[in-house]
Amino acid sequence: MKKTLIGLIVCLLSTAFCHGQPQVVPAQVSLLDPVQLFSDEVDVVGLRLNLLYGYNRNVSGIDVGLCNDVKKDFAGIGVGGFLNSSGEAAGIYLAGICNLTGGGFSGLEIAGIMNLFSDESVLESSTWRGLQLSAVANASVVMRGIQVCGFGNMADNMKGVELAGIGNFVDTMTGLQVAGLVNLGWNVEGVQFAGLYNRANQMRGLQLGLINKANQLHGVQIGLLNIITKDLSISALPLVNAEF
Repeated sequence: MKKTLIGLIVCLLSTAFCHGQPQVVPAQVSLLDPVQLFSDEVDVVGLRLNLLYGYNRNVSGIDVGLCNDVKKDFAGIGVGGFLNSSGEAAGIYLAGICNLTGGGFSGLEIAGIMNLFSDESVLESSTWRGLQLSAVANASVVMRGIQVCGFGNMADNMKGVELAGIGNFVDTMTGLQVAGLVNLGWNVEGVQFAGLYNRANQMRGLQLGLINKANQLHGVQIGLLNIITKDLSISALPLVNAEF
């Protein structure tokens, strides 16, 4: 195995020196960018090994290392001891600490701490599709799928399921929110289920929690205290409240 790896490195170096810098390479080995076999401006289609930190324009295939960074697009399987980072990504991201994407994601993200977005300039067009799992937090812009975390899920526009140990925080939600303590949303259609508090500005569906509050409700609230505030009127009832 060791001889094979050494042979591969020698072959790649020979190709680079004899034919100039290629645009696409089948393998890349990085110590700490720019200390790597090929320039960070080349595309990798195949295997990339990043001992400390690797950086390339586009990567497709298998990306393994401590910190894996892609300037534009990634497709394949990324395994980072610390970090996976890219523009737009599709496939599977596994990180010990954080997965960071800037142009949307399709597939599976699993992180020891958090899954986050990175580039505010493309937020409106960035869509996450699939499953996000983390120990602490998930944050996305437009999410279509499932978010599961130990602390909090955050999204601007969510369609799917959010499961959080502490809370879910969204602007627009269609689907199911389940939280150990609190669900907060602006426009919610579906079900909010929390151990302590559910809150929505406009709610269509069911709120189930110790305390439920909606400014405008088209549905049912079930809990110890259920509050509906509409215009200047307030309706606060124990156990069940409803408005259609």
